[in-house]
Amino acid sequence: MTAREALEYVAYVETHNCNGGTGNSLQLQFDSTVWNTYALAAVRTANFLSKMITYYNNSASSISEHLLYSLVTNNVHLKSVIFGSAIAMEPDPSLPYPLMCPYAYKETDNTSTVTVNAKDLSVSYNYTDPQTEWYHKLRFRRYDNISIVTDQVQLRYELA
Repeated sequence: MTAREALEYVAYVETHNCNGGTGNSLQLQFDSTVWNTYALAAVRTANFLSKMITYYNNSASSISEHLLYSLVTNNVHLKSVIFGSAIAMEPDPSLPYPLMCPYAYKETDNTSTVTVNAKDLSVSYNYTDPQTEWYHKLRFRRYDNISIVTDQVQLRYELA
C-alpha cells in the first residue's frame, strides 16, 4: 500500500461510520531504509565534531559558532530529504553561551522558493530540561554496543 492509498483510506474511514469487528484494517509496512539518509547526515556531523574536539585537546571552545551553523545549514541544503538539523551542545563553560543549539530548517514560500533559516534553539527554551525528549533520550542512552573506528591520517607536513 502506498502512502497516498493509506491516507485515502484514513480519510474514507473518518467520513464513514466504522463498526468494530468489520475485518477492515489498514495494512502498513514501515520501510526503515528511508531513515538511513537522515541517520547518515547525523552520524557524519557527529563524527566531524568529535574529531575536531579531540584534535583540539577535547575542548568544545575550538569549534566556532560559524562552523556549527555551517554544518546544520549544509545538512538541509539542496534537494535533501532532511527538513531540519540541530547540534545540541553539552553545557560547557568554554562555550560562548551557557547553552547553544544551532538549528537550521527549510521553509518554502508560495512561489516554491526554498529558504534555509537558522537560529539558536537555546534562546527559545532550555533543551537540557528532562522533559525535552529529543535531547535526553539520546544524551543518556547507553552506547557501549557500538563499534569505534580509529583513523590513521598522515599529513603532508609529517612527511618532511
